[in-house]
Amino acid sequence: MVPFFVSDFHIIQIARFLLGAGNGLYSTSTASLIGDIWSGDEQRNLLGYQSAVQTLGQSFAVFVAGLLLGINWHAAYLVYVLFIPIIILFALNYTSKTENAIKTEQAKVIAKNKQEKKTMNAPVMAIVAIILSGLYFVAIMPQQTDTAMALQQMNVPGQAFFSTSLALAGIVGALITALYGRIYKVLKFYTPVLAMVMGIIGYMGVLHSSNMIVFTISMMIISGSSIIFPYIYGAVMEDVPATSKDFFLSLAKVFNNGGAFISPYAIAAIGSMTGLTSPVDILKIAISILFVVGMIFIILGIVKTNKANKVKHNLNNKNMQHKLG
Repeated sequence: MVPFFVSDFHIIQIARFLLGAGNGLYSTSTASLIGDIWSGDEQRNLLGYQSAVQTLGQSFAVFVAGLLLGINWHAAYLVYVLFIPIIILFALNYTSKTENAIKTEQAKVIAKNKQEKKTMNAPVMAIVAIILSGLYFVAIMPQQTDTAMALQQMNVPGQAFFSTSLALAGIVGALITALYGRIYKVLKFYTPVLAMVMGIIGYMGVLHSSNMIVFTISMMIISGSSIIFPYIYGAVMEDVPATSKDFFLSLAKVFNNGGAFISPYAIAAIGSMTGLTSPVDILKIAISILFVVGMIFIILGIVKTNKANKVKHNLNNKNMQHKLG
């Protein structure tokens, strides 16, 4: 809220830096807390809800900030007053009893899994998934930065509806993400493949939009690919040692934000090498990246499925030997 009271650019920059740092700590801590308290299907459901509510909250905050902007630019920063009741609710519900329960569960996990001592062994599958999530962000950012210019290039009528299309796409994407737990039950390790397919189909729909209705539906499909977020967080919590979980969740956040940051530069570099530089061409490059990422996720899905089946088979054999013994 500092920019509400001051106009000095440097002070505002420092305040924004602190806001970003706090947001990074908060968002990763939320996923970490879910992993500490819940597991299995309940954990996946809550990760989906968390990602969905976060997206809806961001959309609501942008809407409120837009209304406040009608007063003056300082007033727009009053939107952060919304943080106050959230902080109060968290402080009232996250008690020492909750903290002790979490520590007890963590101790049980570490005691049960002897390999927790081998924290230097890099969880390769989780690291690859984190890197792929960064590449996903490289490919998905053109939805925000280039689809409007693509509409102009294609001369699609009704372009004034663009901001509404973007808002509706965000809401639908959040609702789809909220269903992550149910989607994972069906697709298991191939859930991120669905995310890539949705992104590809959505971009292709945008490229073939003859009106804003088709465009809006296509944007909704692209936004549905956000189901990759809870999957990545869930994969990290499943694949890495409990003692390293917070670090790898933070690493995932870094790669996500890093992918978003380098997206225009990376795509511009690919465009300059291939001669594809128009807004429509940029969306085609994004499709290509999503395709490559999707293929790698298919390979990871096969590997993880085989590994899970092997663990299940060994467990069944142990149970059978125990009964016979």
